[in-house]
Amino acid sequence: MRLKIFAFLMVSMFQSYGFAEVGFTVTKAELASMPPYCTALYGKYHGMPQPQDSPLRHTIPAGCPSVHHYCDGLKYILRADHAMGNKADFSYNMQNAITSFNGVTEEWRSAAPTCSLRAEAHTNLAKSLLRMVKRQPAAASQAINSLKQAIELTPGFLQSYLVLADTYIDNGQKRKAKEIVEEGLAHIPNSKALAKRYVALGGNPSTIKPVTKPTPAATEGNVTVDKISQPIEVKPAEVKPAEVKPAEVKPAEVKPAEVKPAEVKPAEVKSESNTGSEPPSKSGSQKSPYCRFCPED
Repeated sequence: MRLKIFAFLMVSMFQSYGFAEVGFTVTKAELASMPPYCTALYGKYHGMPQPQDSPLRHTIPAGCPSVHHYCDGLKYILRADHAMGNKADFSYNMQNAITSFNGVTEEWRSAAPTCSLRAEAHTNLAKSLLRMVKRQPAAASQAINSLKQAIELTPGFLQSYLVLADTYIDNGQKRKAKEIVEEGLAHIPNSKALAKRYVALGGNPSTIKPVTKPTPAATEGNVTVDKISQPIEVKPAEVKPAEVKPAEVKPAEVKPAEVKPAEVKPAEVKSESNTGSEPPSKSGSQKSPYCRFCPED
């Protein structure tokens, strides 16, 4: 009898452990409703590649440590939605979601201030807190503070404005709701959801001037020039083409050839009997000593 009882307790213990493991691990159905980076991180539990080998690894936000804890928060929200009819299970899952989101928002505040998920995490934390207001009345003010932080972190994140405006409306604070919707439209002028709320609050969306986004700073060498706060015109250095002067070619000085007059010796008079002598050259012939450059006859 004692052996049977012992065996029953052992089986129960292992079954409970197995259910706890299954209950904690995200399911395939839950991953399908979560961002792809959660599949990259948790797909290994369902026969998928390890995170470093996952084809979705590029979707994991850079500079955001402990993203798997953020995915845990999203998982618990999904489970709370499925447990709406069970107050105990709903509260259990929502409290786990709040704990997960609280953990990552605090970690990212100090360790990862540039994480791109910070505003989204604050907004999901606020949503989770608002769903627990009936059980925890103080959660409302915590949710509002979290939404304000989200807007401060990322002024262009739409969900933060919508949730905060609806929270003010539900609390009867229409003036604050209108102000936050105006701020949202200034940053997201094309939002139909914000425009619809603004009209319902008695406003005219066309009267809101959009916020001009600052132009990225331009860098000149080692000096950063802010084109918005310091409208300094930076002109490129004027480079003058080198003046190339043509080489001065001096004509060669040609001196006329010094022509010395040929020494004329008096003709030797020979007797007429010397008939075999050559007659004197004619003037103008190359053979003439008086014309050195005359053409040949």
